[in-house]
Amino acid sequence: MLSRLTALGSWTRAARPVFQWTPKGWDAIQAHHAEYVRLTSWQQRGLHLYSCVSFAQGGFKPQRARLQDHLREVQQLGAWVEQERPLAAFVSFYEDAVGTKTRIKALRNKLVELAWFEDVFRRIKQIRRDINVIGHRAAKRRKDDGDGEQMAIQNVLVDGLNLAFRCLYAPGISELRDEQGRPTGMVLGFLKGLGSLRKRYPDASIYVAWDGTSRRRKVMFPDYKANRSPRATAEAPEEGAPIWDPLEFLRELLPLMGVRQAFNSDEEADDILATLARRELNGQHNLIFTTDRDLIQCVSQTTMMLMPGAGSRKESLFDPETVKKTFGVGPERMVQLRAFYGDPSDNIPGVPRVPKKILRSLVQAHGSVEGVYKSGLTGVTKGQYERLRAAEPQVRINLTLMSLVDVPVSVTDPDVDPDTVVERLRGLAIDPDFVVNTFFSRKDAEAPEA
Repeated sequence: MLSRLTALGSWTRAARPVFQWTPKGWDAIQAHHAEYVRLTSWQQRGLHLYSCVSFAQGGFKPQRARLQDHLREVQQLGAWVEQERPLAAFVSFYEDAVGTKTRIKALRNKLVELAWFEDVFRRIKQIRRDINVIGHRAAKRRKDDGDGEQMAIQNVLVDGLNLAFRCLYAPGISELRDEQGRPTGMVLGFLKGLGSLRKRYPDASIYVAWDGTSRRRKVMFPDYKANRSPRATAEAPEEGAPIWDPLEFLRELLPLMGVRQAFNSDEEADDILATLARRELNGQHNLIFTTDRDLIQCVSQTTMMLMPGAGSRKESLFDPETVKKTFGVGPERMVQLRAFYGDPSDNIPGVPRVPKKILRSLVQAHGSVEGVYKSGLTGVTKGQYERLRAAEPQVRINLTLMSLVDVPVSVTDPDVDPDTVVERLRGLAIDPDFVVNTFFSRKDAEAPEA
């Protein structure tokens, strides 16, 4: 009994704010709710109206921003709702043990009001989703120069090391050095590549994801990426001079250019980019820029992938229809197909001596690795059957290795400083004009005289 009384005392102190609460702001809350109810009746008419109105002037943005501010205020009610049910159970438990039925009755009335808030909050969340749909539809498409329409990209997601090392070995810039002997080709090529994306998608936010480690996958498969020699990027340009790392230089420079960076020291950039597209930037129109085919599994109605051209290979832009036309399966089945193919660039072996068209037909027919092996592998030759069965353990490992998962991601905010960008690039004997002209307006930065 003493322990119950002690617990009751603690509860009473915790519940005191609830007893003292009075709905002084009731009228204001009801007024807000009435506004949101009216919004639902306007929504359908708004969808037709927004299809006729040009949003080039950004006239909808201020009103939408004010409405979102109101919605954020109402979201604070969620904390009340979360406490309602456990508090009601607590009250019921002690109702017979204490002689405070009058207060408990008042508290129950408060809980009824909180239940009403829960219903209001649910409706408001639905209204917010509807408003976001309106905003996305308004920004969804822009007229192309050709005869069709093109998705208006809101975010460009760049695989940082993928771009950096393609620049490192690119003919014509790989041998560039400044007066101190520091290799500047990677920096120059990376900034020009990023600049071309900025010109192509001027209204998009740019995110650069950097690789952490491959430890998680190497635990599953020790030979993962074992075929890759260490890529030395930090060099000592002269004897006795400090080591200079072009990647570190880029990481310090990008925020000054207004570019966001995404990190997780324990994960690869592929998983970071997948997480951004599926979670933080979910519902927005995204473009992933990389040559890594693992990321094709992230392609959706709102996320495309741009694979740059190299040598005789032309640039490829993948949406769900293009993926299916090119590979024979949709994005959602690409990882199932690639588990059979393997990936030589990551030292992941596939099924040997079975034509890709046979593997593709199996995935098309049965949908997944599990479905293929449960099917009995009918329709293949005896040799192909034996090789598929022998490779089954590796194929199942491949499926786990190649599946991109959601991971914790840290994103740095931009800290735009055009003058420092100009100064640092000139320190590497790189002409800053193309960066200034691409990433900053003239009023933001005037390149000072050397």
